Amino acid sequence: MKKIKKIDAACAVCALQYCSGIDEDTVLRVCAMHGFAAGEGMTDHEWKDAASDLKLSLKRVKTDNCTLRQFIRKYPLGLYLVGTFDHLFAVDNGIVADPRNDTRPGLGRIIKQGWLVVK
Repeated sequence: MKKIKKIDAACAVCALQYCSGIDEDTVLRVCAMHGFAAGEGMTDHEWKDAASDLKLSLKRVKTDNCTLRQFIRKYPLGLYLVGTFDHLFAVDNGIVADPRNDTRPGLGRIIKQGWLVVK
């Protein structure tokens, strides 16, 4: 994950790599095929298409613009991709996994969308 952590606007790439367990180079290559560009990030449509190519099966969960704290309480078990208005990260069994940032997103951050990673 060292390489993709250094690329600007690669939160979706990092989250997909974390959830898939596939090596960085492969995830980065698949994301690039779906529109990822350093500094520009990916749209929801692009990263979902990349997730499909990486064989991640996603199931949308209800968020109702809840906070991260509320999301973790509502979904304490499982692996989730969680989206805010400008960021994508993983929540793994109630623990925030956001390798892009040295500090975790605040628990008061509003969650716009969530997807359960179905294994």
